[in-house]
Amino acid sequence: MRELQEDYDVDLTVILSKEGAAVVKWYNN
Repeated sequence: MRELQEDYDVDLTVILSKEGAAVVKWYNN
């Protein structure tokens, strides 16, 4: 269960990073 939680946290961080980058690009354009 702990490993799944860690994997989920990593996936969530990656998703937020990608979404954040997309928002920054859109905002700058």
